[in-house]
Amino acid sequence: MDGGNLHVQAITYSRGAFVEKVIAGSARRQDFAEQIPQIVVAVEQYNRMVRMIQQCEKLKLEVELAVKFNEADATPYHTIAEIPGTDLKDQLVMLGAHLDSWGSGTGATDNAAGVAVCMEAVRILEALKLVPRRTIRVALWSGEENGARGSQAYVERHFGSLSGESP
Repeated sequence: MDGGNLHVQAITYSRGAFVEKVIAGSARRQDFAEQIPQIVVAVEQYNRMVRMIQQCEKLKLEVELAVKFNEADATPYHTIAEIPGTDLKDQLVMLGAHLDSWGSGTGATDNAAGVAVCMEAVRILEALKLVPRRTIRVALWSGEENGARGSQAYVERHFGSLSGESP
């Protein structure tokens, strides 16, 4: 609740320009420290609150949040694994997913499911004892929810950018 408004799957921030910064990929660590602490409510509880409001009941929530922005280590970490290829080992087949989620996400579909698909694909290849001609590289990135910075930086560092600049 925010001044009588109930927000659904929306993250609000203390500064209006923050969302535009994230979309533009220009948000900095300091910007994230200024987020308003938020909670996610399960659909059952949300629906109950809506029904109460529709019945003109006075809705009162009491929530205690103990939050802290941890700046001790803001480095994004990636998990990279490879199955080496044979005669075409210099050619890569990339599998990728991201490890981070966002404020309203449970992480299951954003993006634990993608991580599980990558891991299962590799498990199947290994179980079948297949030896690929090309190297298969799996990259599980962090920093995706911050403007896809993790995967973008990885690609630019190892493969070049869309502007044609090589690493």
